[in-house]
Amino acid sequence: MDPSPSPDHTDRLLRMGFTADAACLLPWAEKIGQFIINFGGIELVTHKYLALLEATDAAFGASVERVLQSRIDRVLELLAEAKYLPEARRELAIRDWGEVKKMCLWRNHIAHNPVLPYWELGKNPSTDPPEGITMPDVRQMRTGGGVHVSLARLTELVDVSANLSRRLVETANGFPVREKSTGT
Repeated sequence: MDPSPSPDHTDRLLRMGFTADAACLLPWAEKIGQFIINFGGIELVTHKYLALLEATDAAFGASVERVLQSRIDRVLELLAEAKYLPEARRELAIRDWGEVKKMCLWRNHIAHNPVLPYWELGKNPSTDPPEGITMPDVRQMRTGGGVHVSLARLTELVDVSANLSRRLVETANGFPVREKSTGT
């Protein structure tokens, strides 16, 4: 596959518009902010799980240095091995961390790509609220890649991320705290 951008890709990039501080985007900005803050909480929860599940201080230290996706994978690995935990809570945590992994795709699109509003034909961007936002993955634009999200879907993502964070904390609070060794 040719790694150079196609003329169409370059043309789309050059025609792309940008709106800063547009009042019509405030509802999206609020929901994006809530979603990112909720994921900050989920990031913190990965540390809580690693503190509970890692056998040593050294292993905990190494695990918290990982990026989010790798920390989640580590938490899932440790949960699968932790037969000493109450089975129902352990299974609930595994299920919820699996859901978080799916939500990470949305988090990555929202946190790492441009956010561009779009309007239906015939709508006036100066006066009409946008129909939704597009988050084009600029690295993959030559394939037309990107994610479209409505305000309703963004609201759902906020609610799901908040509920997952709460459930994961409640589940972890029911786990026994193990003594850690200082070794490796």
